[in-house]
Amino acid sequence: MPDRTVNEIMDDAYFLNGIKDPKVAQDTVAFRFFQNMLSSLSVDGLVVPYNTTENFTLTIGQAVYTIGVTGNSPDLVTATGRPIKIIRAWIRESDHDYPVDVRMSEREYGEIPLKATTQRPLQLYYDPQYPNGTIRFDRESDKAHDFHLVSEKPLVDVIAKTDTLNLPLEVNEMLVFNLAIRLSVGLKSKLSDDTRRVAISSMERLERINTRFQINPTRLDSALVIGADYNSYR
Repeated sequence: MPDRTVNEIMDDAYFLNGIKDPKVAQDTVAFRFFQNMLSSLSVDGLVVPYNTTENFTLTIGQAVYTIGVTGNSPDLVTATGRPIKIIRAWIRESDHDYPVDVRMSEREYGEIPLKATTQRPLQLYYDPQYPNGTIRFDRESDKAHDFHLVSEKPLVDVIAKTDTLNLPLEVNEMLVFNLAIRLSVGLKSKLSDDTRRVAISSMERLERINTRFQINPTRLDSALVIGADYNSYR
């Protein structure tokens, strides 16, 4: 499914209220409602995840970077904030893309015997700390590589109605149907029971997604696991 703009989400919400061609003034109101809805979800601790693609320039001789809004150069500073998780990454060199494996675990990273090797990075371990995440490459960069990554981030605000959002299908549905309910209050329109049921069920799915984000590894007594860390959810 193609990425959706904020305008398209608002138009769909109006369509559920029986309005097929909203006026400019109505779009302005819907945009404020949409921003307020995102703020309310964030206050409630619900993360609306979306995918974004970004690129950065790696620093020669550096293997560990923070990524987030408040990082300082040569770290990876991005206005969209720290990723929830990194989906894929690659290094672009002379129009050729070299994949960077993002599946490396904390243990695998710790088992790399010599991290001071200077070459093109092949793997990374991502630690989603707060307020900035930490990316640890398996080796120090030998060049100022053009580093690209696709990551999942929390949507907490939108700047313009024309913003494009790469959202999971179930999240897109939640935004449309719950925005429709909010607009119906001002429009004094009566939504169908089916629309309200979809709004509720899609919100419940978002809550389940956020439960996944909030699960932390359970650390057992070292005498029981011989010093290893186990995650009881795996």
